[in-house]
Amino acid sequence: MATIRVDDNVKKEADRMFDEIGLNTSVAVKMFLTKFIKTGKFPFEIEIIDNKGRDEAKHTLSEATDLVEPSDTVDDKN
Repeated sequence: MATIRVDDNVKKEADRMFDEIGLNTSVAVKMFLTKFIKTGKFPFEIEIIDNKGRDEAKHTLSEATDLVEPSDTVDDKN
């Protein structure tokens, strides 16, 4: 058996939501860990939800665009 620390409010909300679908938090965590062990992947997508990641991507794209000379672009009119 293992013990994990989770914010009380997160635990209460998770308990409430899992109860609505007939699970409890312990079973849901076990499902997550089992899936991760079997596949080596998270059973959901992980994405950046703050603007920091987007801003960094925009900056990198801007730098890359600056490296391309106008004469390097392809003319689609032909």
